[in-house]
Amino acid sequence: MRLIKDRSKLIEYGKNLLIGLLFLSSVFLLLKSVSTGTDSVLEDFGSLFGADNGKNSSGFTEAKAFITAAEPAFILATKEDGSHYAAKYASANREKLLSQFSSLLGEAIGSANGEKEITEAQWRNSLKESGVFFDYLHPQPLAAIARWLGTEISEGANPNFVRRLFLGGDDTGSLYLYYMSEDETGFFRSKTALNFSALSPLISELPIGNSAFAFELEDEYKNIDPYFIFSGEFAELRALSVSNPLVDDSVVSSLLSLFDMRKVSSYPESDGSMVFIDGKRSLRIDIAGKAVFSVAASDATKIVKKGDKLELLDCINAAGFIAQTGAGSLSGSAKPSLTKIVSAKDPENCTLIFEYTIDGVPISLQNNQPAAKIELQDGAVTRVEMVFRSYSFSGGLLYPLSERLAAAIAVKGGEPVLRYEDRSSGVSSSWINY
Repeated sequence: MRLIKDRSKLIEYGKNLLIGLLFLSSVFLLLKSVSTGTDSVLEDFGSLFGADNGKNSSGFTEAKAFITAAEPAFILATKEDGSHYAAKYASANREKLLSQFSSLLGEAIGSANGEKEITEAQWRNSLKESGVFFDYLHPQPLAAIARWLGTEISEGANPNFVRRLFLGGDDTGSLYLYYMSEDETGFFRSKTALNFSALSPLISELPIGNSAFAFELEDEYKNIDPYFIFSGEFAELRALSVSNPLVDDSVVSSLLSLFDMRKVSSYPESDGSMVFIDGKRSLRIDIAGKAVFSVAASDATKIVKKGDKLELLDCINAAGFIAQTGAGSLSGSAKPSLTKIVSAKDPENCTLIFEYTIDGVPISLQNNQPAAKIELQDGAVTRVEMVFRSYSFSGGLLYPLSERLAAAIAVKGGEPVLRYEDRSSGVSSSWINY
């Protein structure tokens, strides 16, 4: 065993060893649950890559719970007096608003019917009235949002992608669901089965805020995204520490088991990466913590279809399960969130992309790599890329530019978005023009 000469290296070694042991124990439990038939979500994950458990040689098993792959990044509540209270970067406030209003959003989406297209002027007028605004930052299928909230969209509801939603009332006391289409050229309103009285007491409990939408500030910010929220919060983020959990050999062994690679041959590459081969399956792991699994389409494991054809929701759930039980199992305080679906209209051949987030704030990895990228071909998973990073709160704070300064820099157009930047020198924060 190599002698570790200084205390800092010893501590780092201990951390990596602990991570490896935890991961190995999770895989042991996974394999145990498969062999004993334990009713476990891990049992399903054991067969995702064709594990020989006698149950599922031809397809993905269905996860027993629908995996939540995204949640609102920003929430804004408007009181009766028209004042806005928003939570964007203050994690405790954001979590509080999520817990208060998520169930009502789910009920509203699940009961929405009679969708009608409205004008942008009507949409903006609604945002000035009492209600709650949700922004997912990245467009998501409305049907997926419904499932993440424990419900389903009603028959005939908008099946397309949405990013921003609003719950508001009218003169009759009914509660309406408003949302924008993916390309933000269409605005829609649907009546729900709820009354506004279910929402208003929760809003009234909130303090008076000083937030504003960009469109409410007239010409000063006319060129930036009109629905950018000036939260009024002091933009500070919790500082992060980061490590590469793939430095330990036991974690690599666990990954091979995870992808059901048993009779493995391996060889090193000139850049220090290792490549493992098992028949038509391969796993490449580089020194920076990126793992790439690929398999020939003829040997790839198909996602189980609920009906006659594979639905996008099935793909989202399977990919979310892979991302969260794979890279997400070692990511510490971060979690993978769905940010993009390529070729969404062709679910059998789509690609799903996830990025790490903490407290709703995205983490930008080096070279703009995603946290996870899952590719499907003919309804089967043929390639999985995951960048393994483990994040923890270091106890300090980061102080990025204020929203006003970020908006001033983006005055020529776009939307300022605050993010963490994970680079070789550590984790910092910055604004990007989204």
